[in-house]
Amino acid sequence: MMDRRLCLLLIGLLALLGCKGKGPRPEVSPEVPVVEVAKVERHPVERWTEVLGNVFPHKAIRITPKVPGRIEAIYVKEGDWVKEGDPLVKLDQTDFLLALEKAKSSFQKAQAQLEQARIGLEDRQRDYQRAKALFEQRVISQQEYEKVEAALKASEAQYELAKAQLQEAATALRQAETELRESVIRAPFSGLVTQRFVDAGQRAYTMPPTEILELIDSSKVKVILDLPERDLPKVRLGAAVKVYPDAMPEKELSGRVSSLYPKVDPMTRTFRVEVLLDNPKGELKPGMFVKAKVFLGTDLALLVPREAVMRMLGTGKEYCFVVVKGRAEHREVLTGDKLGQYVEILQGLSEGEEVVISGQEKLKSGMAVRVKGGGN
Repeated sequence: MMDRRLCLLLIGLLALLGCKGKGPRPEVSPEVPVVEVAKVERHPVERWTEVLGNVFPHKAIRITPKVPGRIEAIYVKEGDWVKEGDPLVKLDQTDFLLALEKAKSSFQKAQAQLEQARIGLEDRQRDYQRAKALFEQRVISQQEYEKVEAALKASEAQYELAKAQLQEAATALRQAETELRESVIRAPFSGLVTQRFVDAGQRAYTMPPTEILELIDSSKVKVILDLPERDLPKVRLGAAVKVYPDAMPEKELSGRVSSLYPKVDPMTRTFRVEVLLDNPKGELKPGMFVKAKVFLGTDLALLVPREAVMRMLGTGKEYCFVVVKGRAEHREVLTGDKLGQYVEILQGLSEGEEVVISGQEKLKSGMAVRVKGGGN
C-alpha cells in the first residue's frame, strides 16, 4: 500500500514538472541593423554629352583638268605622298605648243603694225603742223588744209586700232602660255593620292570635268559630330572635345569645336559640329568611326554615392533608403548623370538628407536602424 502511494506521488510530480516545461518562453528583442550613411550634397559638375561621329580629311579634292586634252602621262599612283607643286598629270602638248607659236607670231605682227602706225601718225602730225601754218598764212586753200587734217585723223584711228590689236594679241599669247602650263596638272597642296580614276591615253574634258585623281591632306582631320537639338544652346565654339577612335579605344585625343552649324535636321532632330584635330602621324584615317564627348558647361547638382542607389527587381525603378529620426525610409528617385563614384539625383531627395550606403540590403521602410559611428 505504501509502495502504491509512493508511485502515485512520483507520477504527479513528473506531470507537474512537465506542465511547467511547456509554458510560454520570454520574447527576445530583435537586433537593430547598423547602417552607414552619407549626406546628399550639392556640388559643381562638368556636363558632357556623348555622341558618335566620323573622321574626314582636312582637305580633299578631285583632280580635274583646266584644259581638255589626251592624257599623256600620270606620274603618281594610289598611296603616293606628294608635295605642293609636284607634277601629277601631263596632257598631250602638241596642240598647246602650236597654239603658243601662233599666238607669238600674231603678237609680233601686232607689234610691227603698231610701230608702223606710230611712224605714220608722227608723219601725219608733222604734215598737219606745216599745213596749219601755211593755211594761217593763206598760202594753201582750206580744201588742202582739211585734206591734211583728215589724213591726221585717219592715222590717229589707225594707231588706236593697232594698239587694240596688240593688246588682243598679248591676251591671246598669255592665254596660250597659261593653257600650255595647265597641260601639266600639279598638286594644289601636299597630301596623299587616295584614288586614280583614269589611265594614260584617255581624253580628259573640262565640261563635264573628268576626274583623274583624288588627293587628300590628312595632316589634320575633321571629326563631324551630330548632337541632339537639346544641346544646341549649350555648345560653344572652342568647347573642349574628347575623341576616342573606335579602332584605338585606349587612345584619347583632345580637340575643340571649330565649326558649329546651328541648323537642326528635321528628320534626326540633330545639329552638326566640326572638330579639327592635328594628325601628324596619320593615325586617324578618313572614314574612321569615333566616339566623342563634347563639353557643355558646369552647373550645380545633387549627388549621392553610387552605393546609395538600388534598383527594384522586375520594375527596374531606382530607390534609396533615407534615415529619418532613426528609421529607414524608402524613397524612389530619378537619377541623372553617372559622375565617377557619384550619381546625380534629379528627383526624390533633398540636400542635407542622409542616405544609406551600406547595410541596406535587408532594410524595409519604417524599420529602426542604428547609424554606424552615430551612437544609439
